[in-house]
Amino acid sequence: MRRAVAVSVAISLAVAVSAFALAQAGKGKKPPKEYNKSTQEAFFKDVREARGPGQPASGTSRPASVAGTTNPGGTTTAPVSPAGGAGFSKLISAETLEDLIKAAPAEIGDSVDAESKFNTGHNKIRKLYNTLAIAFNVIAQYDGEVRFKEPAAGLRDMLARSARNSKTVTTQAWREAQKRSQDLQELIRGGNVTVVEAEKEMEFSKIADRPPIMQRLEDALDRGLAPMSSDEGTFKANKDKVRKEAEIMAVLARAIQDPGFDYADDTGYRGFAQALELHALEVVQGANQDSYSSVRTAVGNIGKQCSQCHKDFR
Repeated sequence: MRRAVAVSVAISLAVAVSAFALAQAGKGKKPPKEYNKSTQEAFFKDVREARGPGQPASGTSRPASVAGTTNPGGTTTAPVSPAGGAGFSKLISAETLEDLIKAAPAEIGDSVDAESKFNTGHNKIRKLYNTLAIAFNVIAQYDGEVRFKEPAAGLRDMLARSARNSKTVTTQAWREAQKRSQDLQELIRGGNVTVVEAEKEMEFSKIADRPPIMQRLEDALDRGLAPMSSDEGTFKANKDKVRKEAEIMAVLARAIQDPGFDYADDTGYRGFAQALELHALEVVQGANQDSYSSVRTAVGNIGKQCSQCHKDFR
């Protein structure tokens, strides 16, 4: 009997010592990068109550409201709430999406009429089709009424393929780009376009390349927002264009935060991208309120974010 009690006590002491040792060893360690459901509930219950629903480290599903946040570029973010997940209507209007698609044939111009013209303009086509693929990805998941929704996912994948193939100058890439131009014209005319079968939801990183997105963002600032807000008179004359270009910028800024892109796991890079999205929404808000001073300030902050980001991540 005494021997049994002694063994039991020894086992209890061993368990206690092991538990204490494990607890001491775990001090100072960071939480694991991968969480199961029970671990998430333990670590993030308080955070979820403070910030709203959504899984930890989710790039698209949690709504966030940022007020008075100092960004990596040294600017302060105003209280603007970006969309999350399928809430793209908070980033871009149906009108802007539709106008972006309808303007595509004019932007393509004669760049795909002949192979020689494609060879000299293939980078332009790559950037445009890349942007259109992102737009159709948004349309496919849009939380509201918008034109072109039914064929959107298929056109997204077809344009994404053509954009990637347009990196090079081959006859096949030219013919594919030419066919996509014809598809867009037929779509806008209200005709039937044969599209590939495609999933409705798709990560931005799977249908777009980051470099052309960055180029389009630079265009949005240097050829759009900056010159159109250079003075109050110019802003008043182009207020609607300013709003639409800022909405496009907000979507592209959201796209580059996709976890599949380079640097997406870098907190500095994500900070710049999130600040860019928020400042773009500030431009939209300022344009809607007919406030030139608000727009000019927000455009200036966008420029600062872009300059600092290029220094750190080019």
